[in-house]
Amino acid sequence: MQRNTMVTILIVLILVLGGGAVWYLSQQNQTSTLEDTTESTNKQTETPSNPQSTDQDQSQSAGQQVIMKNSAFVPAKLTIKKGTTVTWTNEDTIKHNVVASDPSNTGGLPAANPLLEKGSTYSFTFNEVGSFNYLCMPHASFMKGTIEVTE
Repeated sequence: MQRNTMVTILIVLILVLGGGAVWYLSQQNQTSTLEDTTESTNKQTETPSNPQSTDQDQSQSAGQQVIMKNSAFVPAKLTIKKGTTVTWTNEDTIKHNVVASDPSNTGGLPAANPLLEKGSTYSFTFNEVGSFNYLCMPHASFMKGTIEVTE
Protein backbone atom coordinates (compact mmCIF):
# COMPACT_ATOMS: atom_id res chain seq x y z
CA MET A 1 0.00 0.00 0.00
CA GLN A 2 2.76 2.40 0.94
CA ARG A 3 4.58 1.61 -2.32
CA ASN A 4 1.43 2.42 -4.36
CA THR A 5 1.10 5.76 -2.55
CA MET A 6 4.72 6.64 -3.28
CA VAL A 7 4.30 5.73 -6.97
CA THR A 8 1.14 7.86 -7.19
CA ILE A 9 2.88 10.83 -5.53
CA LEU A 10 5.84 10.44 -7.88
CA ILE A 11 3.56 10.38 -10.96
CA VAL A 12 1.65 13.45 -9.78
CA LEU A 13 4.92 15.26 -9.08
CA ILE A 14 6.25 14.44 -12.55
CA LEU A 15 3.01 15.65 -14.19
CA VAL A 16 3.01 18.90 -12.20
CA LEU A 17 6.66 19.63 -12.97
CA GLY A 18 6.19 18.69 -16.63
CA GLY A 19 3.12 20.91 -16.92
CA GLY A 20 4.97 23.77 -15.24
CA ALA A 21 7.86 23.40 -17.67
CA VAL A 22 5.51 23.43 -20.67
CA TRP A 23 3.75 26.54 -19.33
CA TYR A 24 7.06 28.31 -18.68
CA LEU A 25 8.34 27.57 -22.18
CA SER A 26 5.08 28.75 -23.77
CA GLN A 27 5.33 32.04 -21.83
CA GLN A 28 8.90 32.52 -23.03
CA ASN A 29 7.79 31.90 -26.62
CA GLN A 30 4.94 34.44 -26.31
CA THR A 31 7.30 37.07 -24.88
CA SER A 32 9.77 36.46 -27.71
CA THR A 33 6.98 36.70 -30.31
CA LEU A 34 5.69 39.96 -28.77
CA GLU A 35 9.22 41.44 -28.81
CA ASP A 36 9.67 40.38 -32.45
CA THR A 37 6.31 41.93 -33.37
CA THR A 38 7.12 45.18 -31.54
CA GLU A 39 10.55 45.39 -33.19
CA SER A 40 9.01 44.71 -36.60
CA THR A 41 6.30 47.33 -36.04
CA ASN A 42 8.88 49.88 -34.91
CA LYS A 43 10.95 49.25 -38.03
CA GLN A 44 7.86 49.71 -40.23
CA THR A 45 7.08 53.11 -38.73
CA GLU A 46 10.62 54.51 -38.61
CA THR A 47 11.25 57.48 -40.91
CA PRO A 48 14.55 58.92 -42.06
CA SER A 49 15.94 61.83 -40.01
CA ASN A 50 16.09 64.11 -43.07
CA PRO A 51 12.51 65.25 -43.78
CA GLN A 52 13.54 66.36 -47.30
CA SER A 53 14.65 62.84 -48.20
CA THR A 54 13.09 61.34 -51.30
CA ASP A 55 13.33 57.92 -49.61
CA GLN A 56 10.74 59.10 -47.06
CA ASP A 57 8.44 60.30 -49.84
CA GLN A 58 8.76 56.96 -51.64
CA SER A 59 8.10 54.91 -48.51
CA GLN A 60 5.05 56.98 -47.59
CA SER A 61 3.57 56.82 -51.08
CA ALA A 62 3.94 53.04 -50.81
CA GLY A 63 1.80 53.16 -47.64
CA GLN A 64 1.99 52.93 -43.88
CA GLN A 65 0.92 50.13 -41.57
CA VAL A 66 -1.07 50.21 -38.33
CA ILE A 67 -1.40 46.93 -36.45
CA MET A 68 -4.41 46.08 -34.27
CA LYS A 69 -3.05 43.95 -31.43
CA ASN A 70 -3.86 43.54 -27.74
CA SER A 71 -6.86 45.84 -28.26
CA ALA A 72 -4.67 48.74 -29.35
CA PHE A 73 -3.56 50.49 -32.54
CA VAL A 74 0.23 50.28 -33.03
CA PRO A 75 1.36 52.95 -33.59
CA ALA A 76 -1.44 54.96 -31.99
CA LYS A 77 -0.26 58.14 -33.73
CA LEU A 78 1.08 58.28 -37.26
CA THR A 79 2.26 61.28 -39.30
CA ILE A 80 2.03 60.88 -43.06
CA LYS A 81 2.04 62.99 -46.22
CA LYS A 82 -1.14 63.80 -48.15
CA GLY A 83 -1.93 60.99 -50.61
CA THR A 84 -0.50 58.21 -48.42
CA THR A 85 -2.46 55.01 -47.96
CA VAL A 86 -2.67 53.60 -44.44
CA THR A 87 -3.45 49.90 -44.01
CA TRP A 88 -4.76 48.60 -40.70
CA THR A 89 -4.19 44.88 -40.08
CA ASN A 90 -6.01 42.99 -37.34
CA GLU A 91 -3.51 40.70 -35.61
CA ASP A 92 -5.71 40.38 -32.54
CA THR A 93 -7.83 37.39 -31.56
CA ILE A 94 -10.97 39.59 -31.44
CA LYS A 95 -12.67 41.68 -34.12
CA HIS A 96 -11.88 45.38 -34.57
CA ASN A 97 -12.77 48.16 -37.01
CA VAL A 98 -11.63 51.65 -37.97
CA VAL A 99 -14.11 54.55 -37.83
CA ALA A 100 -13.80 58.32 -37.56
CA SER A 101 -14.03 59.59 -33.97
CA ASP A 102 -15.52 62.94 -34.94
CA PRO A 103 -18.23 62.96 -37.64
CA SER A 104 -17.45 66.62 -38.38
CA ASN A 105 -13.73 65.95 -39.00
CA THR A 106 -13.34 62.58 -40.70
CA GLY A 107 -10.80 63.28 -43.43
CA GLY A 108 -12.91 60.81 -45.35
CA LEU A 109 -12.70 58.00 -42.79
CA PRO A 110 -16.02 56.19 -42.52
CA ALA A 111 -18.45 56.75 -39.65
CA ALA A 112 -19.28 53.03 -39.78
CA ASN A 113 -17.10 50.18 -40.94
CA PRO A 114 -17.37 46.37 -40.76
CA LEU A 115 -15.48 44.48 -38.07
CA LEU A 116 -12.27 42.86 -39.24
CA GLU A 117 -11.48 39.24 -38.42
CA LYS A 118 -7.95 38.27 -37.41
CA GLY A 119 -5.68 38.60 -40.46
CA SER A 120 -8.03 41.00 -42.29
CA THR A 121 -7.02 44.48 -43.45
CA TYR A 122 -8.63 47.85 -44.15
CA SER A 123 -6.90 50.52 -46.25
CA PHE A 124 -7.64 54.21 -46.66
CA THR A 125 -5.87 56.94 -48.64
CA PHE A 126 -5.70 60.31 -46.90
CA ASN A 127 -6.14 63.15 -49.41
CA GLU A 128 -6.86 65.95 -46.92
CA VAL A 129 -4.36 67.73 -44.69
CA GLY A 130 -5.23 67.72 -40.99
CA SER A 131 -5.39 65.69 -37.81
CA PHE A 132 -7.88 62.83 -37.96
CA ASN A 133 -8.83 60.82 -34.89
CA TYR A 134 -10.22 57.32 -35.24
CA LEU A 135 -11.28 54.46 -33.00
CA CYS A 136 -12.51 50.89 -32.89
CA MET A 137 -16.27 51.13 -32.35
CA PRO A 138 -16.66 48.09 -30.01
CA HIS A 139 -13.70 49.32 -27.91
CA ALA A 140 -14.22 53.08 -28.28
CA SER A 141 -13.33 53.94 -24.69
CA PHE A 142 -9.71 52.78 -24.99
CA MET A 143 -8.82 51.79 -28.58
CA LYS A 144 -8.06 55.10 -30.31
CA GLY A 145 -5.61 56.49 -32.82
CA THR A 146 -4.65 59.63 -34.72
CA ILE A 147 -3.42 60.22 -38.25
CA GLU A 148 -1.60 63.53 -38.85
CA VAL A 149 -1.61 64.38 -42.57
CA THR A 150 0.86 66.98 -43.85
CA GLU A 151 1.48 68.49 -47.30
